Amino acid sequence: MLILKLSRREAAPLLCLGCGLLLMGVSEQARLLLAGLSVYLVGGLVWYQLSQPRNDGKRKQAWPLWLYESRPFVMILLGLLMLREATHPLFLLPALFWVLLGGHQLWLRHQHRFWRRRAPALRAL
Repeated sequence: MLILKLSRREAAPLLCLGCGLLLMGVSEQARLLLAGLSVYLVGGLVWYQLSQPRNDGKRKQAWPLWLYESRPFVMILLGLLMLREATHPLFLLPALFWVLLGGHQLWLRHQHRFWRRRAPALRAL
């Protein structure tokens, strides 16, 4: 069984992201779609703001930090919109690819944030 170790700080943006995706996925009205999109974007913005203290500036990045942090959310949103507007079954594979790629990047970031270097084991003399 898979158990995610989420801090309270990471649970709020993930809740916003999940609610936004749910609203966009099941609603048919334009107002609910816009509400879902706005909740999703707020969740991404909160995720970005919470990632600021973790960035100490020592690591050189090829991407700007705001773009790097929003990349998996944009991929998931693109995949969901492709799934939602798919008129032909051929569009399902690229849509699932974008959703899975964005989810994989979020999973890797989650693992990286909770990775701790273990102290070397003491050898018996």
